[in-house]
Formats: sequence, C-alpha cells, structure tokens
Amino acid sequence: MNAPDLSLSVEVRRLDPATVVVRVTGELDTLTAPAVEAQLATAQADLVAPSVLIVDLSDVAFMSSAGLALLVAHHERSLDQGNRLYVVTGNNRSVLRPVRVTGLDTVLNLADTVAQVTGKEG
Repeated sequence: MNAPDLSLSVEVRRLDPATVVVRVTGELDTLTAPAVEAQLATAQADLVAPSVLIVDLSDVAFMSSAGLALLVAHHERSLDQGNRLYVVTGNNRSVLRPVRVTGLDTVLNLADTVAQVTGKEG
C-alpha cells in the first residue's frame, strides 16, 4: 500500500502461517503513522497465537515520536494476544537513535535483519 502524497510505502508479506512482515519505507511521522497503523492492525487481527509480527524499518529515513508510540502500542497488543513483535532496524541510525534515546531498546524486541528473526535467508 502506498499512501498518496506521503513519503511512505508499506508492504505486508506473510512468510508462513505464523509470521507476517510489515515493511515500512520512507518517513514514519504524525502524517504517515495512520497508514502504518492500519496495516499493522490488519496484520495483527489475522494472526493466531503464537505468531510473530515483524516490523521492518530498515528503509525508514525518519521516525518521530508518533512512530515510537505506534511501535509500543503494537508491541503491547502483540503481548496481549500471545504473539511477539520484532522491530527490524537494519542498523539504521534513523530508527536506532530515537529508540535508544527513549530507552525503548530495553522494551522492544530489536533485530538487525528479518533473517535474524526467522532464522531463514531471503
């Protein structure tokens, strides 16, 4: 899904029955967070515990507090559903810096790559 006139792209991919990847590209801020929220909510609604939701932010150029709030909300929702949410950073400073500055690196499940979470290349 591409949000019109927004510097954002969101792609949802099911790797297997228990694993969904939501890949976000562009800027994750107050204007674009609702589009990401919609895709994450849909993906979470389709998961049956125990499942894994991977939010791939490797190609995010900017992330505001709206993006951080979104990650925390979906992390908590995943826990409530008996699922796990992983945030793939791709070692991206635009993602890692705000996560670390706010201390969320001690709350969120972070990974460098999707393969690191799934144990599979590809």
